Amino acid sequence: MKIKNAVQAIMAGVAVSVAGQGLQAADTNTNTLSATSSERTLGTVERASKIIGREVRNNSNQKIGKIDDLVVDLESGRVIYSVVSVGGFLGVGDRSVAIPTSAFTEQGKQLRVDTDKEKLMQAPQFTKSDKNQLSPTFASKVNQYFGQSGAWWENASGQSGQSFGNVHQASDLSGMDIKNVSSQKIADVEEVMVDLKAGRVPYVVISPDSSLNLKNNLYALPPNALTAASDGKSLTTDLDQQKLAAAPHFSKNDWPNFSDRSWAEKVYQYYGKQPYFQGGELQPTGTNAQERIYHEPQKSNP
Repeated sequence: MKIKNAVQAIMAGVAVSVAGQGLQAADTNTNTLSATSSERTLGTVERASKIIGREVRNNSNQKIGKIDDLVVDLESGRVIYSVVSVGGFLGVGDRSVAIPTSAFTEQGKQLRVDTDKEKLMQAPQFTKSDKNQLSPTFASKVNQYFGQSGAWWENASGQSGQSFGNVHQASDLSGMDIKNVSSQKIADVEEVMVDLKAGRVPYVVISPDSSLNLKNNLYALPPNALTAASDGKSLTTDLDQQKLAAAPHFSKNDWPNFSDRSWAEKVYQYYGKQPYFQGGELQPTGTNAQERIYHEPQKSNP
């Protein structure tokens, strides 16, 4: 009996040890995912207009081009990829190529990407007039070419969806009309705010139409407070003068710190949106589109 009890005690100790190791491994994996998941944090938020034009170099410190534009999806609040003009650099002819923002590393104001002339020559080219290049299929091709995986628009099988919900070039959004559900213009897009490291669009800054009598104030909205209009040339929202009047706002000459988490939370709370930087899911408004929920991509364990 004593031998049996001793064996049982040893087995119980082993079980506890194994369970503890399992929990420790799970904690380690969780911490690792949390540490590497910059997509779920609010980082340095900049104006898209100031990111456009930034210099891009390779790891040999050779200038390979500059940011020509950013392709964004407002429904999911994401930067899908960047458009980099490489014409005239490294002997490469006049062309624009698509590079995922996740392929960049930052050194001060410089952006770096692990590439060379030969790789650039074969990179997926971007042509503004080709609407197929605003599709998940093309975006997946760009990611794969630069060795980036786990795209948020792909399912567990790595297959892409049919289309993005509200996709634009950031430069095209500047000055775009925003209309209410009655197709009356109520504002213009003033700026698209971008967290480049996370590949996120935390806000769209709008300038109300003079008819709303909101002085010279600007308003920051979660990107999914705006949906694509049927004409493809404007945006739609269910906001009105009364809703905007009480919303967080600022002067055209005194912009807030958009990287301030408390300010960001106030904006998202006012418009009833779930902040992605709280680990939730960003949900579109559904004004003109069927509501979809975007989940974070699965990341492999280190």
